[in-house]
Amino acid sequence: MADLKLLGLPLSPFVISVRMALNMKGVSRYEYVDEDPSNKSELLLKSNPVHKKVPVLIHNGKPICESLVILQYVDELFAGRSILPTDPYERATARFWAAYAGDKVQYKHASCPHARALLTSLFSTINRIHARSCSRRGTAW
Repeated sequence: MADLKLLGLPLSPFVISVRMALNMKGVSRYEYVDEDPSNKSELLLKSNPVHKKVPVLIHNGKPICESLVILQYVDELFAGRSILPTDPYERATARFWAAYAGDKVQYKHASCPHARALLTSLFSTINRIHARSCSRRGTAW
């Protein structure tokens, strides 16, 4: 078992997307470290010295920063179904929603009921697109 640790915040849409990706890949054994944005840990500052923010995935002592980079890393590292659909249009649509969530939804708004509803809707849409793609390939979630 590889040493896997995720530094995050519970309501961060960026951290949620990484946790969803790990779940989609069947990775259930990893250490989750809840970070305090007003009192960042030495581990976070050392692991992400450029941006000093979450999420950070630490795999065998090596940090991977930025949610979209982490998602690609997780998709390539772990066997199983691909996170993105195989159909180019559906893959582009999923990337659009991921970029939209990253650009438009900020952590400071995640405590707002409207932001939570938007995040729920976005992730639901991404899951539906992925499920359609899997059913066309004859694979299951």
